[in-house]
Order: sequence, then structure tokens, then C-alpha cells
Amino acid sequence: MVISYFIFTNYRQFRFSKNIKLKFIYIFFIAIFINFFRLKNFPFVAIGDEIRDGALDAAKISSGELKNIFGYGSYNAHGLIIPTFNSIFFKVFGNSVLSYRIPTALIGSVDIILLFFITTYFVGSIAGFWAALTLTCLPLHLFYSRTETVVIFSSLLTTILIYFAYRVINKPKDYIYLAILIGFSFNFHASVKTVAILLLPVLFMKILSFQKFTKIIISTFISVIAIIVGFGPTILRTTPEIFFNYSRFNGNSVNFVSLIGKYFESLKVIAFSPTTSHYFDHQPLVTIPLFVLFIIGLICLFIKKKNIFLLLTYLLLAILFTNSAITDLINADHRLIPLLPIISIIVGTSLYHLTSALPNLLKKASIIILFLYLTSLAYNFFDNQKANINDYNNWREPKEYLSMHLIYLIKNNNFPKDITIYVSRNNSVNFNYLHYQEQYRYFLPDKNIVFLADNYYDDHTAALSTSKQQFLQIDCKEKMNRFFCPLNDTNKFSIYY
Repeated sequence: MVISYFIFTNYRQFRFSKNIKLKFIYIFFIAIFINFFRLKNFPFVAIGDEIRDGALDAAKISSGELKNIFGYGSYNAHGLIIPTFNSIFFKVFGNSVLSYRIPTALIGSVDIILLFFITTYFVGSIAGFWAALTLTCLPLHLFYSRTETVVIFSSLLTTILIYFAYRVINKPKDYIYLAILIGFSFNFHASVKTVAILLLPVLFMKILSFQKFTKIIISTFISVIAIIVGFGPTILRTTPEIFFNYSRFNGNSVNFVSLIGKYFESLKVIAFSPTTSHYFDHQPLVTIPLFVLFIIGLICLFIKKKNIFLLLTYLLLAILFTNSAITDLINADHRLIPLLPIISIIVGTSLYHLTSALPNLLKKASIIILFLYLTSLAYNFFDNQKANINDYNNWREPKEYLSMHLIYLIKNNNFPKDITIYVSRNNSVNFNYLHYQEQYRYFLPDKNIVFLADNYYDDHTAALSTSKQQFLQIDCKEKMNRFFCPLNDTNKFSIYY
């Protein structure tokens, strides 16, 4: 509905422009290529939220085990609408990483393409091109476009919400579309739910701008109904605790001095403080060169496009407060994902004005340099294997890789239903944790697997009880295996069977 409305209302603007079509083709193929490149095996490890929320729940919905698709997922953090979408792909690819990574990559690509058109509508096609390319090459967007459907949906919905909020600012009569979309966003992750809540003042302030009192009352009533309709049946299973996600609030945030410090730390995550949480290459959201362009873009928007400046600045500053400063985990990247399309629009605006001001020869050279710099961010994401980073304080340890190698070995061979696997004492404990049990339930639903400790084996080694006549070995020193091992690991994974 949203995309159709956008195309219909802006068809004439884009229809006859050859330059816009050409830029769209470039962005389309770049987004698809980067998001689908090595999608099956990078990152190699598939565990945690991406399996639980995007894969296991989708499998349960597809099989009929989960019958109420208008409920909530784990920890009540998002509606089951997300795995319901993935369940369509589960019908095709079965218990594979592709069942959730393909829809995730598609959502990430649609996000990029829509950002191109929306920024073109806001500023111009050159800004749209640079904004879309920036979003494509940001490592955090790249990571979530191939791992967590729940998170990347937040980026897509933020992009769409920004467009409709701007439409309402300029054409208040379009308020009903924003109201429906706000309600619809309440079905998704808390990170975008806050964006929708933050846009409620924008919606109702524009309604209050109507001159007739009766029209204000009627429009307010229609908006409330539209929000409820957008929310859908999920509203019946939603309590205040679930809606506002109270469990994620920081209890110490009531201390004003502490809250100011947390907010300042949250502000720095744009370019000076590392993110935390799921993506283990903990870096600021953007590099220093992109931050300089970000500041220039803000200035350009302030001078030339004040409405967009006010909208984006308001959302930027507010999201850092609601999604980081007052929460139990400062600068959690999966909660800050809505900032990426906002930052990309601002950077795209900056690059448009900077390149337009240059002489023709210098302009061409700068475009090549900027293009190479942005694409180098994506290249480094793959070449340096940032998604395979080995962080011994978190998850990406050798046990993660050994578990995945075991899964693929069992899937690709004819093993009996009941399997005993001998592993190190540490792994015999680790592999019985919930994340691993979810992993085995998804990839190997027809197997009963028991892990037993054996001091003979280290954390890189395992043995299946069926026999020991063969063994699978992955030498991490060999370049061909670099995507199947932790970053900089020089050991060998060995599985006897």
C-alpha cells in the first residue's frame, strides 16, 4: 500500500527523467549485489536472535505450531508479523539460512531503493543516489541486511515513516496515511515503535493547523481509528508493559545527572563512541569523513530545506534518547538502526551540494573518489570479515563455528535420528544453552542430539558416536576456509564420524 501510493502520487516526477532511471538502475544492482553476495555463508555462524526470531518462529508458523500470528515473539519485543513474512520463504528453502536471509536481504535492498526515491523527492536525484549508496555501504546496515529480519525491518519502516511525515508537514490532508503507518509500525520491533510514537506529535500538530474546529475533531477521530486499524488484531494482545517495553528501561535513568551523561554518550555514537550489542565490530555509526559530510549536510538542509532539517534533527536527537540513553544498554546497535536512513539522507544532501559546487573536472574526480571510498566500506566488511570477528567476550568463539560445522555435516550426510556427539567439557555445557538448542531445533528438527564431555577433545574438535572411520577437517590457515573460521584463528576444526 505504501509503495503503491508513493509511486502513484509521484509517477510524473520520475517517469520522464532518464538521469533518475539511470541512477535507479545503478543503485538497484549495487544494492542487490552487495546484499546477496556470499549470503549463505557470510556470516558463517547462524545463532541467537536471527535464528530464534527470523527462522525458528517462521518454521513454527509454517508448520502450524504457532497458530496466532497476531501475537508477539520472544520477550514481547516484536509482533509475529515478521516471522510470518519469513514463513513464505521457509516453504521454499526449508530449514536453511536462506529461509530468513533472503527475505532479510530483500528488505535491506528495498530500504535502499526507497531511500533513493525519497531523498530524490526531498532534495534531488544526485542526493538520492549518494544517500542510497551511503546506506548500502554502511557496515551496520550490511550486517543486519543479511542476519536479522526483525532489525532491518526497523530501518525500512523508518525510511517510509520519514517520507509520510514529511508529506503531512507539507500536505496535512495526507494525515491518514501517516496514521495508518504509525499503527502498522507498532507491530514491529521496539526500535521503530519509538520512531512511530515520536511522529505522533507531528501528526496531531498538523491536524491542529486546520482552521475549522469541527475538522480538527473529525480528523483527530479518523487518525485514532486509522492508527488502530494499522495496528490490527495485535492490539488485542498488547498490554502497556508490552507496548512500552518497560523491561528495557534503565532504572537509574531517573537520576537527572546520570541521564545527561548517558545521553551525551549516546550522542557520541554517531562518530566517536563504539556501538554495543549484536554486531561485534564495535565502531561508531559512521567514519570521521562521513561525519564531516554529515555536519555539512545538516548545514545545507538548515539553509535550503528547513522542514526536512527540523524533521530529521528532531528524530535523530529523540531516537538517541529513547533508544539508547534511557535503556538498559547504551548504544545498542540493533536499537539505533533507525538512525542509518536519517544519517544517509543528510550525507547524501551534503555530497549533492558539495559536488554541484565544484568545477566540472574536479567534480568528476571527486565523484570517483567518493564512490570508491563508500564502496571500500562494503569491501572491507567482506574482506576483513567483520561479521566473523572473534570476540571472546561475546559469542563469536570457536564453539560457534564448531557447532555450525557439525550442523552442516549432519545435514549433508545420512545420520540416524539419535546422535551422540563427544566434545570438550566446555562445549558439552555450552551446546546445551538455549541459543544452541534453538539452533539445532531449527536446522536439524528430525534429530535427537546429545552432547557428552570427553577430555580428549578440545574446543575445535568433536566426534560423532556412529563411527570414527572418517573425519572432516577445516584448516583455518588456508585462505579458502577464511569465511568458515573465526577471524585470525589459526587452528583446525576436526570432526570425527
